[in-house]
Amino acid sequence: MAVDTDYALAMSDGIAYEAVYGTGAPVDPPTALSSPWVDLGAMSTDGLSEAAGETRTSFKRWGSIVDFKSVITDQQKTFDVTFIESNPNVLGLFYKVTTPTPTGAGTSEVQTVTISGAPTGGDFVLVFGGDATTDLAFNATASAVQSALEALPGIGAGNVAVAGSAGGPYTVTFVDAVNVAALTASGASLTGGSSPSVTIATATQGGTASLVRAVKITV
Repeated sequence: MAVDTDYALAMSDGIAYEAVYGTGAPVDPPTALSSPWVDLGAMSTDGLSEAAGETRTSFKRWGSIVDFKSVITDQQKTFDVTFIESNPNVLGLFYKVTTPTPTGAGTSEVQTVTISGAPTGGDFVLVFGGDATTDLAFNATASAVQSALEALPGIGAGNVAVAGSAGGPYTVTFVDAVNVAALTASGASLTGGSSPSVTIATATQGGTASLVRAVKITV
């Protein structure tokens, strides 16, 4: 298998490979590696060295200073490989980084829109991110309010759900689990009733799940 000379020193013959423990050995010499075998590139002239070690417990007869029996209680074998490539596979042996995964549950923002004062006519508007909806009738349905909000550039279709009776109060749920700016409203065009107005309240503060990246360094 050819050595990538962008990574390896010239005249390098030894090449190392790795796979999950228990994987069958590839053809020797390998002409084409297949998963799960990974090419670790060229090794230095130090190549691969193996060292064995063991721990023994010795027993003596009564009155003797000579070991009667020696029992091996532990054995170790270590392998040292010296690489000369700095390719991603080699670096991955030392720096193991997991894919970031969410922890905890995200929370969708929920805001309520309440029309007070029992208006009998007129309209109101909702504002998000500086953009105002089209005029909404004092007795607008929840679906009409939702369509008006979805038309705003800062929200978009499918990103908000509105529930409630015609004329409110409306429950506005931002579908993505994020903390969003509060809606504002103007009810200056509402008529009838007793000093009608529109108020906004945040029922549930939105928030995303935390991302955790675990880093393991092995030597």
